[in-house]
Amino acid sequence: YTVFYGERAVWWVKIRAKGPTGHGSRFIKGTAMEKLIRSINCLLKFREEQHTKLHEGCRHSQALKLGDVATVNLTCLEGG
Repeated sequence: YTVFYGERAVWWVKIRAKGPTGHGSRFIKGTAMEKLIRSINCLLKFREEQHTKLHEGCRHSQALKLGDVATVNLTCLEGG
């Protein structure tokens, strides 16, 4: 198994978005889902950057380890 020097800790983040309700027959701007999608896309972009940083230029003498980057995982999405 892999062992890292340094502490990795869980950092739970809750994002709430408010906005007008959507409707299939209209173009409504500023809905909560539109705001959430923007936030989720930012998280996914950061995740991809960290993944690329971990795997780019894999020279054994300079290779990063998982403990050198931050991992981001979207684990729950609720609506109501």
